[in-house]
Amino acid sequence: TGPSFEDNSLVYGIPSSAAGQPFIRQGYEYQLKVQSKDGRSATSSASIPAASITDTSMQILVSSPNEFSRNIQIKVRWKTSWGGSSSTESVYYRINYRIKGIYPNNTYWQNADLSGFPNQLVVMAAQENGIYEWQDRFTYSLPFDTTGVANASLEVAIQRINRPLFGYLQAIGQQGLNEGNPFGEPVVIPGNIQGGLGCLGTMVIYRMQRPLPWQLYRDWE
Repeated sequence: TGPSFEDNSLVYGIPSSAAGQPFIRQGYEYQLKVQSKDGRSATSSASIPAASITDTSMQILVSSPNEFSRNIQIKVRWKTSWGGSSSTESVYYRINYRIKGIYPNNTYWQNADLSGFPNQLVVMAAQENGIYEWQDRFTYSLPFDTTGVANASLEVAIQRINRPLFGYLQAIGQQGLNEGNPFGEPVVIPGNIQGGLGCLGTMVIYRMQRPLPWQLYRDWE
C-alpha cells in the first residue's frame, strides 16, 4: 500500500510476499529511499539478522512481600543458531516482558523505559554452543479487582536486533538518564539515515508465554 502519515510518522505498508516468497527474509539487505517534491531525499539500508532462536526456557520465581504486590524474578535461556554454521560475531538483543490476562488489551511492556531498564539491551559475544542467559526482576502491584489474576501469564519477547538499532536505542536510554541533569554529558544519537535523522532498524522476534505461579492471600486461608 502507499505511504501515509500517522502521529507525525511516515507509515508504509509493504507487501507480505513477492514472487511467492516472503517479502521480509532473514539475511537479506533492504534499502529505504524517501524523496520530497523539491528533490530532497533520505536513504538508508539495513539487513535482517540471519539467525534463529531455539531451545528456549523460562524460569519464574514469585515472592509476596505483602498482600498487594509481588516480586517477580525472570530467568530466560535460549540458543541462537545460524542455519548449520557457527558465528563468532557479537549479537545484539532487546528483551522485553509484560503481564497478560489481568488488564484487557494491555500492550505496554513492563520494562519498556530504556532509561529505567537499561539491561533490556544486551550485547553478547557468540559462544560455541550459542546458548545465552538473561535475567531481571521487578515488583508488580496487584489490581484491586483480582478476578483475572489466576489466569495471568508472563510474556517475554526476545528481539534479535541489528547493530545500528542497538546503538540508537542505547543512546536514547542514556539521553533519558541525563534529562534534567545540568552536569550530564551531551549524548550523540547515532543514525544510519543519509540525508536525514533517525535509524532504520531490523529485528527478529521470538515470543514465549508462561503462566505466573502466584497465589492470592485468600488462597492460603
